[in-house]
Amino acid sequence: IETQMSYVISDPHYLDFEFSLTPKKTPLSENPRMGALFTSLLNKPGDAGIYALGTTESHPNPIWLRLSVDQPGAAMMAESAETGEKAPFTGWFLPMYYGLVQGYLYLVMFSTAEVGGLEETQLVLPWLSTPTGQAKRPSWDFAFTSPTARLNEKRLLRGRLVYKKFVSREDVVDEYRKWAWKAQ
Repeated sequence: IETQMSYVISDPHYLDFEFSLTPKKTPLSENPRMGALFTSLLNKPGDAGIYALGTTESHPNPIWLRLSVDQPGAAMMAESAETGEKAPFTGWFLPMYYGLVQGYLYLVMFSTAEVGGLEETQLVLPWLSTPTGQAKRPSWDFAFTSPTARLNEKRLLRGRLVYKKFVSREDVVDEYRKWAWKAQ
């Protein structure tokens, strides 16, 4: 698999990135998959959870969810960021998530205008884990996968990372909307 990544840092607090996967040899299996995992290991961010707009079985309309891992090796849990009610997670509303690091926003956003088979490209948002013995060092990750891998067919992921003082959840959504509109 050939991979390419490029990024541009711009004022006042943005890092735009583009990542692609392209199979260069005939896949060995009948149902090939391909993907990449991007890891962000944090040192004592304060709040180890991450936040996303999503839905649960009891909330079919989007709400802010706090996703966390209680102990190393445990499954990720979703709870309402407003009420603390825990419910099974059912889906994402916007392709983004954020964490808080000592009062700063760490926001990761993804474009929905990908090139080369969007209908077959899956973005797993996010992948949250706590390494064994590292409860205060969460790993805020995301995976970019494709259920098919066709020879020389590129899969592309575009995203933006924002790191700035946290203002509000409304500001998080505004950051996404301003960027997503330009990224299309």
